[in-house]
Amino acid sequence: MKNMSWKSTFIVIMYNNYMKNIGIILDSFCSRTKTEIEELGFGYLSLQVVLDGKLYKDGEKLDFTESMKLIDEATDAKTSQPNAGDIENIFKEMTKKYEKVVYLCLASGMSSAFSTANAIAADFNGQVEVWDNTLVGPSYIEAAKWISNAVNEEGMSVEDAKKAFDTFSNNLITWMIPERLDAIKRNGRAKKGAALLLSKFKIVPLINYKNQEIEVKGVRRGFAKAASTIVSRMKDSIKDKMNDFNIVLMYSKESTKEIMLTKLHEAGFENVQIEMISSAIGIQAGIGSLAISAYPKKVA
Repeated sequence: MKNMSWKSTFIVIMYNNYMKNIGIILDSFCSRTKTEIEELGFGYLSLQVVLDGKLYKDGEKLDFTESMKLIDEATDAKTSQPNAGDIENIFKEMTKKYEKVVYLCLASGMSSAFSTANAIAADFNGQVEVWDNTLVGPSYIEAAKWISNAVNEEGMSVEDAKKAFDTFSNNLITWMIPERLDAIKRNGRAKKGAALLLSKFKIVPLINYKNQEIEVKGVRRGFAKAASTIVSRMKDSIKDKMNDFNIVLMYSKESTKEIMLTKLHEAGFENVQIEMISSAIGIQAGIGSLAISAYPKKVA
């Protein structure tokens, strides 16, 4: 009996050490590859990319530099949510390792992935949560690291971590501009007549990403003027708190990246993180499109 009691105690201790409090899943909208995310200790889901009828799993065997080239060359480019079977499989895998699993999903206003993942999560008896957000690029990584550390190492409750995460996400300031309007027209984000008129006069829409939605907040004639305007608007939003924010430039083409980087430097933004955009944005907004985002240096 003593021997059995010792074994039982040992098993409980080992199980508790094995089962961590919270595990995080990211998708390829974070603009990182599967290998990079798994090396950080997080789960990964790939958005699906279809180029001229050929299916790719974003961020797996196709990196983002290769992806931009293929998207630019494709006559038909589409993107869709992660495969439902893949979502279910990673939920099963992660729930064996963690008491609670959180999927930081691409925003509900950008994709049906959020509703699909929530429907699948309902079968896991509250062990899996899908958190809506307005994150882009490196802000996903910062948030995932913070959540993992706060809950697993510092003992914060999942509920309190969620509140801090929501505040962090809501404080992001993100603007996007396309270089061309063909992708926006193709994906139904502009009516045919309007897109033709905008293209003819080289009018560039100023797109704001906030509250899980994208919204056009004006137009400018020419890419350089559009770049200047969104930099100015971001600076006005931050005002005297520039040192409290990280600035990231996410691009899909070298020439537009250089234009935007110059505008950021002229406005006083010196320490700019530069990253390739995700394939989803490359397809939805087109090659040459880019985004700038300011996110708090501290999640909480």
